Amino acid sequence: MPSRRGVFELTIPVREVMTKHIIKLPESSTIREAVKLMAENQISCVLVVDKKGKLAGVFTERDVLVKVALKKANPSKTTVDKIMTKNVETASPDESIFEIAKHLSKRKFRRFPIVKNGDLKGLITETDIVLFSNKEMEKLVKMQKSLIIVIFIMALLILIYSLKVFQYAATL
Repeated sequence: MPSRRGVFELTIPVREVMTKHIIKLPESSTIREAVKLMAENQISCVLVVDKKGKLAGVFTERDVLVKVALKKANPSKTTVDKIMTKNVETASPDESIFEIAKHLSKRKFRRFPIVKNGDLKGLITETDIVLFSNKEMEKLVKMQKSLIIVIFIMALLILIYSLKVFQYAATL
């Protein structure tokens, strides 16, 4: 369960926001199999794992467009390990959302596999961060509305009190 923190707290760890259900496939899979898996799950990438189940790379929609379509690779015969991005940068589940967002923006990445002690734990994407930010903004707006109501009530109470003081002073 996520710990309680202030709205827009910058130290919220990525493990609280990342996608934990990871779509992955072996590096020996064909491009056709990868694209089919991506289409069935309505995702823009699959994580590619080696025989030991360790992250070997990432295969994305962009790989299909740039490395397959333009180079006319045969999707039924070419394996993803020939096309995928290898030596993928990863992040720790303990890194903050803020740090991940900065790194995605700086490096012009769209996603980070989340790895701990060599084990694949999840995936964080720009979309995950935007959705999280939207939820946090909604909380902030609700807090602001509540604050406005409290201030309005306090102002009314002060006004009522002031009127009573003036009424009392008028009777003296």
